[in-house]
Amino acid sequence: MYESVRQVHKMDYTVLDLEMTGLAPKRDKVIEIGAVRVRNGEIADTYGTLVRPGMSIPETVVQLTGITDEMAALGKEENVAMQELLQFIGDDILVGHNLIFDYSFLKQWPSIRKFHWNCRPVIPCGLRGHSFRGRSRKTGKPVRIFSD
Repeated sequence: MYESVRQVHKMDYTVLDLEMTGLAPKRDKVIEIGAVRVRNGEIADTYGTLVRPGMSIPETVVQLTGITDEMAALGKEENVAMQELLQFIGDDILVGHNLIFDYSFLKQWPSIRKFHWNCRPVIPCGLRGHSFRGRSRKTGKPVRIFSD
């Protein structure tokens, strides 16, 4: 196992994090995308955007993510954001915390729209019961993936 971990730096991959309006991929929507392209162990590019979900964001999600309806309204239209994300990912392996959950939303979008996309191999990481969501030390509020 340790040898395979040491080999990760030689791989090309994209680290992915999505925020959604809820837990059901067939009903809920992506409201934020954050992706980092890694080449030879170095960050090569990033993609991040808020996404207009076409529905109200539940208060529990606002509390968890800090994303409000007003913020999401300034984001990209869902089809544009998802197409850009899939192009950004390309043929990369996907890596991320709780990635199986995020991946279920990612796979749902092209299947509903009859959009051709080859599902990518995924490498979930992180520890069960631990969250890597950032919070400001000053305010305690959620921190955006890519803030201006």
